[in-house]
Amino acid sequence: MNKKNIKKFLLFILLIFFVFCFAFVVSRKKQEIINLYTYNIVYKLNYNNKIKNTNTIEDSIGKNKKLGNFYLNLKDERGRTQATHPKVLRFQKKWNGYRYWIAYTPYPYGNAIKENPCVMASNDLVKWNIISKKNIPLDKPLGKATKKRYNSDTHLVYINDTDTLELYWRYVDDIKGTVTIYKMTTKDGIKWSNKEIVLKDNRKKNDYLSPAIIYENGKYMMWYINQNIKLQYTEYDTNKKIWTTPREIKIDYKNKKLKTWHIDVIKNENHYEAIMVAYEDWNNRKNMKLFYSHSYDNYNWTSAKEILNSKKGGLYRSSILHFNHTYYILYSEISKRGKRGIGIAYGTDINDLNGLNTKNINKFRKYINLNG
Repeated sequence: MNKKNIKKFLLFILLIFFVFCFAFVVSRKKQEIINLYTYNIVYKLNYNNKIKNTNTIEDSIGKNKKLGNFYLNLKDERGRTQATHPKVLRFQKKWNGYRYWIAYTPYPYGNAIKENPCVMASNDLVKWNIISKKNIPLDKPLGKATKKRYNSDTHLVYINDTDTLELYWRYVDDIKGTVTIYKMTTKDGIKWSNKEIVLKDNRKKNDYLSPAIIYENGKYMMWYINQNIKLQYTEYDTNKKIWTTPREIKIDYKNKKLKTWHIDVIKNENHYEAIMVAYEDWNNRKNMKLFYSHSYDNYNWTSAKEILNSKKGGLYRSSILHFNHTYYILYSEISKRGKRGIGIAYGTDINDLNGLNTKNINKFRKYINLNG
């Protein structure tokens, strides 16, 4: 082979080498693009797991037919955690940094003097944060608090039209014989307006116990228990600026002697859902059970069905959430010694709830982070 042919041969080999290197680089780049595309798809699927995931909360956490031993860290001004009367709101997107906001009243061993409205926030329903020390509490009775003058019965409402969170609570003045529903508002959960009177009356005429309020289509809908221990409904039109004459709502119990005491109501798609505690004997109110009812027209309500029962003592006013085909009940529980606390029950079926235990907290938080 002469020098000319050797030169051509070497150039050919070099050309093949460059072609091979080019093909290799292109192949690697192509694979990187494929990997990146695949990663993005997987990432999006994982991010939207709350939509794509078909596992129920029972699949992820397990079942527990008894109420759990976990209680929320909802504090009073001294750091104690005997809270009661919760109302929880869930936001589709974080509102001022949090998905869940809760109103409650501290109620250590049933001490009404401490029963003042407080607000905290959370992103997983488990760990609750104090947004401002002024929120714990937001109000106290004027003058010296006594068993005859006290706050109670908190509730939260979000007004989408104005991006405003509203806090309601009930104030009792048995010295004057009056009951008042107060309201404060906030845009950020830190700065609150001065309290204003929403409703006020003589307790013997109208007691406004445990108000449950929904805002929709420019009107406030309110359910409450009156002085005769009957469930009442009234509404307020923001244009007419007047409350309608209350009408009674009847919810039947299997035990005809039961009377509805504290209630919460939500709008779930095209119907209303209510949970309530009821008592038969006034002196035995610490042993109440939790019941459920629903209605499509707010006139005809289904018979109440028992959904939770405490073996440790009894249940009190509780809060209901429903999202992603799952129910969450934040229930108030009273021990036989009178100690208060707020626990969580969950389930895809309102009639088949599970109590949350401390051993399952991490699983629960993970599930909420994906599906909350």
